[in-house]
Amino acid sequence: NDADDDPITVVPSADVSVDKTHAGDFIVGQESTWILQVANAGPSTSYGPLVVTDTLPDGFTIVDAAGDGWDCLIDAQDVTCTLPTDLVIGDAEPIVIAVIPEPEAEGPSTNTVLVTPTTFDPDPDNDEATDDVDLTPAFDLVMTNTLKSDALVVGSSATYLLSVTNNGPSAAAELVVTDDLPAELSYQGATGDGWTCDADGQEVSCTLAETLAAGDVADLRIEVQVVSG
Repeated sequence: NDADDDPITVVPSADVSVDKTHAGDFIVGQESTWILQVANAGPSTSYGPLVVTDTLPDGFTIVDAAGDGWDCLIDAQDVTCTLPTDLVIGDAEPIVIAVIPEPEAEGPSTNTVLVTPTTFDPDPDNDEATDDVDLTPAFDLVMTNTLKSDALVVGSSATYLLSVTNNGPSAAAELVVTDDLPAELSYQGATGDGWTCDADGQEVSCTLAETLAAGDVADLRIEVQVVSG
């Protein structure tokens, strides 16, 4: 009994963390990217596999998810990326998730990513990261301006039809139309559902109180009198 043995098992320990950022503005209908970065602060190697999971909010269409050394799968709103190899102290190659925000997406939007290491992690609090993005609406507005009268005759009245079409993809709010009338025309009034108009000299300014949904057309009629030829 002058000697004794105490076998121990040495467990590797690796502080794995994940960070999530985005590049540029998130504009509805345009491709945007989230960037996931996994790091190992040691002191040991983090043995494979490492698994990163990211569930994207509704309203974001996933275009692609990829990163050198990562095997990524997309299932509806879920992205799962696996690093089959060991991660030594340092950073792994980033994972880039390309998405398209749809018109029904809401903002600001919070997205959370989680990394699950195989090796014991002494600080699991940094295994999760979130990133907030604001969504910028985008819409393609087209205007036409058509003279509805046969001719411009001095002393007579004429009507211009202004039509505003929203080709989307987002709804358009707080629309303002300005029309600089030539000196030969005198503003008489304007009509159009939802439109409110004012004139300051030859400049006519009309505001649409309602939101113009994608695919909708807003008509505005401006009445003038021909004062000179």
